[in-house]
Amino acid sequence: MTKTELKDAKERYFQQSKVIQLLSYQSLFKESSQEQEDRIKRLLKPENYLEFFEYYYGVNSGLALADAPCAKFHLDSYLKVFKNPLIKQQRRWFRGAAKSIHTNVGNLSHLKQNNEVNFGLIIGRTEGHSKLLLSDLQLHLESNERFIKDFGMQMQYGSWADGQFETNDKKFFMALGLNQPFRGLRNNADRPDWASMDDLEDRKQAKNIELTKENVQKLTGDLGKAGQKGRFRQIMCNNYIVKDGIVEGYAEKYKGSKNLDISTVNLCDKDFNPSWPERYTKQECIDIVNDTDYHTSQREDFNNPVEEGKRIKAEWIHYKKTHGNQIHNGL
Repeated sequence: MTKTELKDAKERYFQQSKVIQLLSYQSLFKESSQEQEDRIKRLLKPENYLEFFEYYYGVNSGLALADAPCAKFHLDSYLKVFKNPLIKQQRRWFRGAAKSIHTNVGNLSHLKQNNEVNFGLIIGRTEGHSKLLLSDLQLHLESNERFIKDFGMQMQYGSWADGQFETNDKKFFMALGLNQPFRGLRNNADRPDWASMDDLEDRKQAKNIELTKENVQKLTGDLGKAGQKGRFRQIMCNNYIVKDGIVEGYAEKYKGSKNLDISTVNLCDKDFNPSWPERYTKQECIDIVNDTDYHTSQREDFNNPVEEGKRIKAEWIHYKKTHGNQIHNGL
């Protein structure tokens, strides 16, 4: 991220912060201390995660963070994350499934308030990308009046623009790019106990076999061994867009682990029934598919990483022995 890009990002953050503060303040309502306490207790239960998200970030919160109610798969995936402190979950969700906002804001803030994270790490494809992802979290911890009313002022020091910040309850959050070192990460006595790997896949880079191997090894080795003893949730948010890439390599490395969970959610089924009916209608799914070329739609909407000109299946190829007395100049 250049100085100009960072300056522009800071200005956007400042403007968004004012909007969120205003809208969330206007959405506050009167309630007794006991009513507030009971509501918070209810919202922090993992089975009520969707209600938590809707209250602080959803369509009824006065904010523009979400444009539709949450889907069942948002809850199902998070329940697995909450219940297993050593989970390695791949969220192979279609483009437009709210992977990043649930993972880096909704899930992370719910875990934070349940004291289930001390050192949250957000990893993007580049350092600049990771900082922007971290800014989404800070934006709401710092400016969301609903969140502040229930949990108090959050920010202590640091900033997303510097790549790290700490909250008043001593929770530490850091942003790193895939090309930055993961070894030796520590904040006082705390090592990372949460890592989100957000949109790391790149179809062009996946053609570089050695680089892909290095990246997978870095995520499973350097990062995988950098976590806190007994608790290190690792979430990879990336739909399955390319063969032999990071997503596939990561799953292959951990295929023998009982903690690996692959959550695959496509835009719709073969009859165009949407996986997220709260946001998409059947007709909208039809329109999305028909308005996109076949190969792009298969990759982005259906987790089927086909490439144009590479659709010959192995079972279509037939083999036979050649006659020993024949000489071929070419094939």
